[in-house]
Amino acid sequence: MKFDKILIVRLSAIGDIINTLPALTVLRTNFPKSFIAWVVEDKAKDILLNHPALDKVIVFERKKWRPDIRSFRSWLHSARTFKEARNFIRLLKQEHFDIALDFQGNFKSGLLAYLSGAKIRVGFDKKISKEGNHLFINHKIKLASSPLNRVAKNLYLLESLGLNTKNHSPVVAIPPADHNYINNFLKSRNLLDKKLIILHPGTSPFGVYKRWPLKYYTELANKLTGFNENYGVVVTWGPGERGLAEKIIAETTPGQAELSCPMNLTQLGALLKKATLFVGSDSAPLHLASALKIPLVGLYGPKDPLIYGPYEHPHSIVITKNLPCQPCRKRTCQQPDCMNLITPEEVLRSVKKLLLNTD
Repeated sequence: MKFDKILIVRLSAIGDIINTLPALTVLRTNFPKSFIAWVVEDKAKDILLNHPALDKVIVFERKKWRPDIRSFRSWLHSARTFKEARNFIRLLKQEHFDIALDFQGNFKSGLLAYLSGAKIRVGFDKKISKEGNHLFINHKIKLASSPLNRVAKNLYLLESLGLNTKNHSPVVAIPPADHNYINNFLKSRNLLDKKLIILHPGTSPFGVYKRWPLKYYTELANKLTGFNENYGVVVTWGPGERGLAEKIIAETTPGQAELSCPMNLTQLGALLKKATLFVGSDSAPLHLASALKIPLVGLYGPKDPLIYGPYEHPHSIVITKNLPCQPCRKRTCQQPDCMNLITPEEVLRSVKKLLLNTD
């Protein structure tokens, strides 16, 4: 089997982009001389730019091209938007891809795989995909009925093509400038010589119901620095999350925790590489910590950790309550007991266990 030009289609979300990096490793290992490109939405591009296994990152500017039907002004620009979209498709086709691998399995990803002009379009069958994705795919992969981790699911797609997936360690490309940025931040906070524990309270707006209560993070932060002065706690935040982190800092004993600096994804990766441990719920930062093999405590409520948890991570502990309602497919929940019943004491026990095993 030989493919000179390979297209990966995984547009979003950021955590799912990270969970597709092992598949990229497999592709580069099996096709060391092939041209490999990845089409991705603009909000998740940072983690892929300058990646050593990629020859090209093709940015799909979905938000820029999506018209607001309530705005007359947006329709005035519709002709320009159509022209830009047409040019994007033309550039996609000009690459003359031999194969498109659709790891996402929805309408957008299937359409882009089809519009790429690749004769072979690999994805998941109708049972696994959604939004009519299977109509664009001409090589459909069936999965076993048992729950499968998202990373394993991606690897299975490649196994079905006969590829050797043994070497699948993900690579996260972090520019030197980002390491310098984080070092300067840590130096300014007298944290360079500390063993860092990262607390990340946020999730995407779509996954608010997956968040652990802020008061529990505050209690945990106070306990963490209380048992060993060599540790430093940093509370991180992403777009729209700074207020969450600031509330934790405001309620924490002064000097016990620091608010992180503003960071993009690769800068967060640089901070995580300095960390001794990460604590957070199902989110992109957790998946990034997992990809970097940073010891972590994952707090899982509505989502099934078998599917969405860390993959092949020897120094990770997942805490979940296994309530009758778990896992669930709700978009919102007025009483998320699955998260509220996880106590700071049991998280602290897991933290201590990991620190004892990794120090």
